[in-house]
Order: sequence, then structure tokens, then C-alpha cells
Amino acid sequence: MEDFFPSFFPSELRQTCRIGPIRKGEQLFHLGDNVQAIYRVVAGEIRLVRYGADGGEILLHRAGAGEYFAEASLGAEYYHCTAICTAEGTLLTIPVKVFRTFLEGDSSFAFAWAMELAGNLRALRRRFERLSLKGASDRVLHYLLTEGAEETGEVHLPGSLKAWAAEMNLAHETLYRTLNDMEARGLIERQGQILRLLGNA
Repeated sequence: MEDFFPSFFPSELRQTCRIGPIRKGEQLFHLGDNVQAIYRVVAGEIRLVRYGADGGEILLHRAGAGEYFAEASLGAEYYHCTAICTAEGTLLTIPVKVFRTFLEGDSSFAFAWAMELAGNLRALRRRFERLSLKGASDRVLHYLLTEGAEETGEVHLPGSLKAWAAEMNLAHETLYRTLNDMEARGLIERQGQILRLLGNA
């Protein structure tokens, strides 16, 4: 059970959390619902959305494995969006009242949480920087350089290439062609879900 939790979560908090499966299409909460919990994706994917006047979906955030969502609602009474599961997996549900108690009463926990949020912010900035690049190969190289292991430039993709293409804001056909081209040019190496940056990249 402990592998599902961030290391800084005290045992008393862990005992109040719930770990369970999520199914594709499941809606965890809706815009305007009372805030009951914040969440961490163990596996799968969650989309946070709002809907425009024409009924069209507006994507606010896509949360994948290891990421929190609804943490922005910690100080709110109501959720400001709707959360929909788009890839089945496992979810850690953290009761917001208990979480607030630890934030208010445990300075070490509060500091660790602040560092966790700072790390999330850095990751978000890297993502925005990556999406600002025009070329698909530039986005792939940026991903390997910023998200890959420092020594090897190696990345283990948490999901499918199609899901990665969506994260990179690329058509999956474009990503497939780009990876094939980069591999043929000796820039990267692919082994299943593992991508590795080569020395001549």
C-alpha cells in the first residue's frame, strides 16, 4: 500500500485515503460539486474540463501517472471544473478535511507539500516550453532532454504512443513518422516503451 503514497505522507493521513480503480468515462466530480477530496493518479489519465456556451469541451489540464489534480480546490468550497477519466487505471483519493488539518498543524508536512507543488510547477513550465516549439522532432528532443534520465537521456513512457502524442499536442501519425525518421537518422533509439537519446542528437 505504501508504494501508492508520496514518501512525506504520515501514516495517519495514509489511513484515511482510499486507493481504487478508475474506469474510462467515469466522472469523479462536476463543476459546482462540494469539494470532498484531492487526487493523485497512480495509473491512467484524468482530464479536467469546462464547457463553453456552445457545449464544447475546454481542456484545463490532463493529469497522468504521479500527478495530482483538484489540489487547486484545497481552499475552495466548490470544484471549479469537471474531472473525467480518459484512460482506466488507479486513483489515490485524499480527503480534503484531513489534508487541511495536516497542512495547518504539521510544518514539516506543509513544507514537503510546498516542495511537491514547486516540482509540479517546474514540470508545467517545461511542458509549456515544449509546446511552444513548432517542430515535432524539436518537441521530442526537448522531452528527452528535460524528462529523461540525466546520464542516459532515457525515458520510460507511462502510456501508449497515442497518449504521448496527445500530451505533445501532435497527431499520433505525425509522432510515429517523426520517431521513425529520428531513429533512422540515429538521433534516438526505441525499445518498446523506452526511448533513448543517442550521442549524435
